[in-house]
Amino acid sequence: MLTFEFRILIRGFMDFFRKYKNEIKWSIFFSFMMIAWAVFERSMGWHTDQIANHPIYSMFFIIPAVAFYALALMEKKKKDFSGKMTWGQSFVSGLIMTSFIMLWAPLVQWIIHTVVSPDYFDTAIQNSVSIGKLNEEQARSFFSLKSYMIQAVFGASLMGILTSAVVSLFTQSK
Repeated sequence: MLTFEFRILIRGFMDFFRKYKNEIKWSIFFSFMMIAWAVFERSMGWHTDQIANHPIYSMFFIIPAVAFYALALMEKKKKDFSGKMTWGQSFVSGLIMTSFIMLWAPLVQWIIHTVVSPDYFDTAIQNSVSIGKLNEEQARSFFSLKSYMIQAVFGASLMGILTSAVVSLFTQSK
């Protein structure tokens, strides 16, 4: 039999998940989209023979990222705010979604670099050393799973805040 305190805790979690189900759902969609983008990058050779172009081409990720935020916030506006949402409500929703994206980011990086593109780090290290951008020690430090997990969390934070602020300008009710 569950204790009274445990029932209250479970009810609190259920209320939280009900309240933020849109943000949780879209953060999961966003995470799968990141993995799909990595598959696309690998298929284009940006993780192998075209790795020198990876930093430039990966910037195009901003297009689906902004689109996902826009779709998530428009759905939030429609379903949770009856079509009327302020900039602040939209921004907070975007921040909550960003928090969940940050939570999933290390797992997403692990999947990308162990399943989708397990040779990425070796190729990136070799490329950056061969063009003289980094010495081998610097390259090994930068191009590692731990480094990319940390970068993913901070990158998701920064880009999520900026994207939420800008997209909220367009999703707010006039």
